[in-house]
Amino acid sequence: AHTLIKHDISVITGGGPGIMRAAGCGAAHEIKGNIQARSIGIAVEGLGEKKAQECAQEYFVMSNLYARKWLMIE
Repeated sequence: AHTLIKHDISVITGGGPGIMRAAGCGAAHEIKGNIQARSIGIAVEGLGEKKAQECAQEYFVMSNLYARKWLMIE
């Protein structure tokens, strides 16, 4: 996440804990000044992702897993 943000590339992760939270928070921590990169979290209803990632600048909740996977690869 650190390297991507340094190169002005946004970081998109799932909305859950663990490695997804670490990448999202790491990216959010690196964003300073006029960098256009963003830290984005995408959760799925019903997967136990109880609360929004506190570090994500933008956070979306999708209705199914396929929609999240599609957003992450587009």
